[in-house]
Amino acid sequence: MRVKITNTRDGLKFVRKYDIIQNGFLYLHTICVEIRCILRKSEVNAVTKPNKNYLRIGFVISLLIVIATICEHANTESILRTANGILLGLIRSSIYIGLFAAWRFSVRQRIVPKNTRRYLSAVAFFLILWMVIRTVKYYFVADPNINRILWYCYYIPMLFVPLFSIFVSASIGKPENSRMSKWLIPATILTSIFTLFVLTNDLHQLVFAFPENASVFTDGDYTYQIGYMIVIGWEIVCALLAIGIMLYKCRLPKTRKILWLPFVPTGIAVLYGVLYASGSGFVRNYIPDITVFQCLTFAAIFESCIACGLIQSNTHYKELFSASDLPVYITDKEYHLQMASKGAAEFPEISEINTSEPIMLKDHIRLSASEICGGYAFWTDDVSEIAEAISELQDINKTLNERHTLIREENRTNKQKAHLLEANRLYNRMQLETAPQLKKMQDLVCALCKEDKPENEKELLAELTLIGAYFKRRNNLLFISETQDTIRMAELGYCFRESVSALELQGVTGSCLVEDQGNISLSESIQLYDAFQSVLQKTFSYINSIAVFLRTAESGFEMCISLHLTTEMTFQFDSDFRIEQEEENDYLLTYFVARGDGDGK
Repeated sequence: MRVKITNTRDGLKFVRKYDIIQNGFLYLHTICVEIRCILRKSEVNAVTKPNKNYLRIGFVISLLIVIATICEHANTESILRTANGILLGLIRSSIYIGLFAAWRFSVRQRIVPKNTRRYLSAVAFFLILWMVIRTVKYYFVADPNINRILWYCYYIPMLFVPLFSIFVSASIGKPENSRMSKWLIPATILTSIFTLFVLTNDLHQLVFAFPENASVFTDGDYTYQIGYMIVIGWEIVCALLAIGIMLYKCRLPKTRKILWLPFVPTGIAVLYGVLYASGSGFVRNYIPDITVFQCLTFAAIFESCIACGLIQSNTHYKELFSASDLPVYITDKEYHLQMASKGAAEFPEISEINTSEPIMLKDHIRLSASEICGGYAFWTDDVSEIAEAISELQDINKTLNERHTLIREENRTNKQKAHLLEANRLYNRMQLETAPQLKKMQDLVCALCKEDKPENEKELLAELTLIGAYFKRRNNLLFISETQDTIRMAELGYCFRESVSALELQGVTGSCLVEDQGNISLSESIQLYDAFQSVLQKTFSYINSIAVFLRTAESGFEMCISLHLTTEMTFQFDSDFRIEQEEENDYLLTYFVARGDGDGK
């Protein structure tokens, strides 16, 4: 689309070519790509040639600023009204926008803390926005009313850049998951109010005042009001507060020697603003673009804070990596060595790596790996001392295992010995307490071997059965007494019933009744059972019938034995027995054991 350029009283009105606009933005994109490539190349080569690359970046930036300045001063009244003048202006704007975009990219690469990086990126965004608004105002809009609104929009980045400077300073030294400080909320609200105050200037004219007779309000004819001083004062307060917080939080000793560095661009920005507002001829003629100047000084302030360490960055991390004595390597995805520390030896040949399991090299060298963006990080550890310690621990473990085996065998032997000693003790006790019965059994066995009469053999076998039942039940009570102190009366009743059942081989009719089902001590049980057995053995050959009754008395236990004999009782019993004759050959024997002492009474 072709255009025609004409002059008017209020200024220039011109229609632009679509291809000029397109070429301007293409040039902007090219500048951003070139600067980004330079920054990436500088990062790759910073290990070997840091100073040279810093100078190269500075030279490129200076050259671009010089080119932009030439475009500004070449854009005179004679060529401003031409398409070439528009192209020069777009090139100039594109250079500055590209520089700030590249600076934003650089900040995101250098600043480690997430919140600080985020706030600095916001600052760069507002600088770019400022330049975009200026470019649109001068090269894309001819309506003076819209131009005035765009002029007011300058103050959006002018106010929010200092505000985010405070955000940057407040985020220094805090963890990444920390929230914004509460005192920053009033500052944000106040900045928003000042921004709205400027944008609504047409309603009150407390920031910029225009002539009453002006047909159109423009940025070419106005005066500053009290509101302007307040807004500018707030910007200065925010900037000084941000630097003050950074200085307060600074903990680097070497940094304190160059703390004056951020004040240089800050002072220049304040001085320029004062001179520009006062209408200085030098500033208006030679440095007329306040937008560009302020944007550059803002970026310079933040760069000076980064340079002197007020804002932490990883600018020299590659030099530090290269000078480290730690054996560390960085490779690409194909395990090709890209970087190695000073303390690293020759990198071994690797075809495949498992990042979860280290590789053991020769001489007790362990190679560990971790996946990183674009490759792998490797590091080595000398584990010879650990290997030696492990070997010693293995020897100690072997010795301890052998000792444990010996102790285990010794314990097993001692356990067997204790078991045998306990068994022998029980056997000795059984033999001691049942010695008369054992002697009687031996005599009966000898007599049985010599006897040839069936009726006598039957009697001998019946007596042997009676003594065997007693021997079994009595020793069972003895075993129980080793683990517990009492038994149920019913358990004692089983002993009496088995002895009575043994009498059936002799043709004796018997019964056993236990009145109470409570507990009785084992010593008392054994005493009662021994007394009952003594009665059976003495009356064995003469018993016709027997009935046994066990009950619990108030102070002990009582056993009543009812006997029907085939002859008159002429036997001698223990004095603890009370004997009563009820009828001819019928006798009642009573035996009492006091509770608690086990002695018969």
